[in-house]
Amino acid sequence: MKSAPATTKPDKPDGSDLRRTFRQELRRLCRLAKQSPGHKKVHTLRKGIVQLRSWLRLVRTEIGEAEFHRHNRRLRQAARQLAPARDARVWKDTLEKLGTPARFPQTAARLKRQVKRTRQTLPGALRRVSKRLREELAKSDRLPFKKITHAQLVLALERLHRETEAARAAAGADRSNQNLHAWRKRLKNELQALAFVAGMKTPSGAITQLLGEDHDLALLAEAANAWRDPRESPRLCRQIAARRARLQAQLFPQVTRRPR
Repeated sequence: MKSAPATTKPDKPDGSDLRRTFRQELRRLCRLAKQSPGHKKVHTLRKGIVQLRSWLRLVRTEIGEAEFHRHNRRLRQAARQLAPARDARVWKDTLEKLGTPARFPQTAARLKRQVKRTRQTLPGALRRVSKRLREELAKSDRLPFKKITHAQLVLALERLHRETEAARAAAGADRSNQNLHAWRKRLKNELQALAFVAGMKTPSGAITQLLGEDHDLALLAEAANAWRDPRESPRLCRQIAARRARLQAQLFPQVTRRPR
């Protein structure tokens, strides 16, 4: 009888399955980091690293805080090497999505130059990413995944859900960029963990899309404030604020009850 393919996920995955899947994904990302640079690659690498970090967060209690922080830090350092390229592209795309690049010609030109500069520095960034990922691949062999049972994974998923709900409540009480970003991260962690434990593709929905758009707008606003262009920054920030207000009205709908 032929054995099942290595990529087939069991009905009830446990720590051994997590170890195998974690290292398979690491190897894939290591290969990807060695290929020619490009925006799509940056997105794929960052998405893959988020997935790895989500799986680590899922079992942080089971593997111990010290192990979690060591491996999570290495992966976070790899992702940060790609942040300038990611941010430059997001700024440019977000301005275009607002539908008003012609109203902000100086900002549009600045963003174009920024994308060009990050494209030139991307090969070096990818080499540093590759180094971090290869280090993680070598170290991950000793992660104590094998002792984790499926029942523990289910409980860990419930723990992640509570973290997501706490982050959502904090963001609802105080809609700061920090709290909204924390909710976005916790939600992505939970969805990636759910995809593994449930053996399905990563689910997505309106909330993740709204949070993602809000986050991209916040990044552009921070950049515009830092540039301090007196002709364009204040107007652009007002437009961004108006758009974010509409998005957050969808994220935090207020139910108004009619008086009896």
